[in-house]
This record gives sequence, C-alpha cells and structure tokens, in this order.
Amino acid sequence: MIFEDDQIILIPIDEPRKGWEKAFKKMNAQGDDKLLMDSVFKDELFKTI
Repeated sequence: MIFEDDQIILIPIDEPRKGWEKAFKKMNAQGDDKLLMDSVFKDELFKTI
C-alpha cells in the first residue's frame, strides 16, 4: 500500500503468505500456538428446549 499525492495505490504481492508455514511450525515447537481465548463464548452456546 502506497500513499502518494492524495492517492492510495494497492500493489498485489507475489506470495501473500510467504513464510507462514515456517513461522507456525516454530510457534508450535515453542508451545506458542494456543488460543488466547475460548473459541466459543457462553452466549453462543445453543440450548435445546
């Protein structure tokens, strides 16, 4: 993203997720890939009547 002369120019990147696989493997090896919060909140639980 480039800001130039009151314009925003978007330039696509060649490899959008380059390096993610290596980074996620490293996070997993270090135990740093845990959820920061529960994936379901109490108010999202469906109850049957």
